[in-house]
Amino acid sequence: MKTFTKLMLGVIILCHSGCGTLKVYEATVTSNSPSKNEVTKTNALQDFLRDNPKPKVVLRVPSPTHDVTSAEQNKLTRYYNLIEREFLKSGYTVRDRGLLTQLLRNGQVTYDEISRQIDTDLIIEVLDIDLCNDYSVYNFSIPMRNNETYRLSEFQGLGNSINCMYGKLEVRVSIVHSGELGGIVKTHHSNCDGGNKFYFRALEKGSGELKKDVSANNLRKRARVTWYNTGKWYSKLTSNYICTDEKGQEENIEMLTKGLIKELIISE
Repeated sequence: MKTFTKLMLGVIILCHSGCGTLKVYEATVTSNSPSKNEVTKTNALQDFLRDNPKPKVVLRVPSPTHDVTSAEQNKLTRYYNLIEREFLKSGYTVRDRGLLTQLLRNGQVTYDEISRQIDTDLIIEVLDIDLCNDYSVYNFSIPMRNNETYRLSEFQGLGNSINCMYGKLEVRVSIVHSGELGGIVKTHHSNCDGGNKFYFRALEKGSGELKKDVSANNLRKRARVTWYNTGKWYSKLTSNYICTDEKGQEENIEMLTKGLIKELIISE
């Protein structure tokens, strides 16, 4: 009996140090897509913005091409409306982009004529909108474990990184009264920039350490991840909300435009 008791005690001790409990944690991945921003502003534009912090602006958009479907064009129109709305919300006077489009369609038009007929200070020309770009983030943290940092590759079967997809907006800024190019600004935004939460399932050893080398034969206990409310566990993560979801796309455009407006603010 004593031998049996000692044997069971030994098993318990070994299990405490080697076995694990399958747990689900709330984890956070954070990206920094604004670090990719590319901003070129001439001295003339900076001087103008310093003297006119909330200038009158008009959006210039690409002319539709034959290979663009009506659904795609409607989506782009929605994006343009959102850009204009963000400028309005920030206190800018926004002129009718349709009037500028009509002027340009009529043939050669001078900046003096644009100034006279539209009464605008700046032309914000949209060069590119792309909401679906890969962005690999390798680390994540678990708040309930004192924000310990882990690499996704440490856990079997999860791959090397989390794909925090980002959008980008590129515009050209022209100064109407002088007719010169003032700058080109490219802004970026990812849903993970402010910290994106997800669920992380892994084994916690009796010692408190997360078990990272679970047997490949025991698929049920291998580490898994899932975004909020998906109801499905994955072996890798791709945050494509701002790319594929309509509401996510709108939020992306709004944040990209806020980034643009921020770049147009000149500090004293």
